[in-house]
Amino acid sequence: MVQWTRAERLWQGQALFLEPHQGFAYAAGAGFRVPTGLGVTLMPLRHPYEAALQVRSLALATGRPVVAGFGPGARSMQRSLLGEPYRSPLTAAREYLTIVRGLLALDVVDLKGEYFSCHGALHAFPAPPVELGLGVLRPGMARLAGELADVAITWLTPASYLEDVDCRRCVKAPRRPADPYRG
Repeated sequence: MVQWTRAERLWQGQALFLEPHQGFAYAAGAGFRVPTGLGVTLMPLRHPYEAALQVRSLALATGRPVVAGFGPGARSMQRSLLGEPYRSPLTAAREYLTIVRGLLALDVVDLKGEYFSCHGALHAFPAPPVELGLGVLRPGMARLAGELADVAITWLTPASYLEDVDCRRCVKAPRRPADPYRG
């Protein structure tokens, strides 16, 4: 549909039967190379280094921009995968996005956090741009998205809540990353 209509991006949320990064890469290999959006993939399923590598790989495989959305997931999922839920989902999301953004910017990331740590860098390689997104259900996560992300992803937020909340008070204008793609 994205390839044949005016739709701008193909979106996939986290799935537990087919991992969205691999699904999009498969579609690209089959000739469907379109801008994609991951909204949202769940932080407990992968380390931020792997998340950055996966999303850059997706941008390379498709040759198109990617919006990479992340979120902490439900407390029950955090508990089942991590042993206990994040005491502060905001802190966990802050650490995660900070690491992923630094890696995608080709910085050497040196962060030892409460939930995530990383000392490393991705190797430089020209790729289409990747925008970072954060799943937003409440004002605190919206403020964090405004601070650290390029987009706030609200797909699970009830429309009535969005209608009642002045989102301009939660988030600032989106950041635009430099375009490292030169091809």
